[in-house]
Amino acid sequence: MKRNMLIAIAVVALMVGCAPKIKVPTPQINLPAPQINVNVPQPQVNVGPQQPQVAPQGPQMQIMVNYAPVVFYYAFS
Repeated sequence: MKRNMLIAIAVVALMVGCAPKIKVPTPQINLPAPQINVNVPQPQVNVGPQQPQVAPQGPQMQIMVNYAPVVFYYAFS
């Protein structure tokens, strides 16, 4: 079980590390960009520094949420 956990964690870590290199999530990264640019001018000071940090993590978290159940299913089955 411990080996399966380590394999699952390694696979998830690899997916997170390779997420910017995969060509499929790049439209997901590019699509929220206009929304960020629209939202930044309204509260310039508060939202400006926060959203660029959150935006790159969004698609990666979606990839983790989508593939993590599959990884753990194969790890524990």
